[in-house]
Amino acid sequence: MSKAAADSSVLINFAKANRLDLVAQVFEKPLNIPEEVYQETVIRGVEKKEKDSLIIDRFVKEKKIKVTKVGFPLEFPFLDAGEKAVLSLARQEKIQVVCIDEAQARNAAKLLGLKPIGSLGILNLAIKQGLLTKAEAMDLLDEMISQGYRISAKILEKFRKTACE
Repeated sequence: MSKAAADSSVLINFAKANRLDLVAQVFEKPLNIPEEVYQETVIRGVEKKEKDSLIIDRFVKEKKIKVTKVGFPLEFPFLDAGEKAVLSLARQEKIQVVCIDEAQARNAAKLLGLKPIGSLGILNLAIKQGLLTKAEAMDLLDEMISQGYRISAKILEKFRKTACE
């Protein structure tokens, strides 16, 4: 198990499916997020009356998620504030794994020598760690998609065929 820093997309995907606990179980506790991600997922989420924001906030209050201020944000003009902050947090706290779904942010993570993992990778880890069966992971993926997780048909088909191989 390794320490991880997470971006909002991963938190939201799993919280909307009511399985944020799975992300917390796959990685060493606590899961780390920068203040920018907390603002995006919880503060603005509450304003929009998003149910996932309350779940994420509960995990922060239960200390399963740790919110950290980033000292010196990295500059990547093509990334949003949360993505920049997650990469900066990982560098600042010497965390190798970043949970992030967006392709450009994953590429930036690789350039920084970090190990990006997305929502599908987390599902795969959960299968490998015996936290989910492959069938349960597929059901959870279907629930995440029904709650708004966007994924290309090509990547989805490949995941369904190769999960946990």
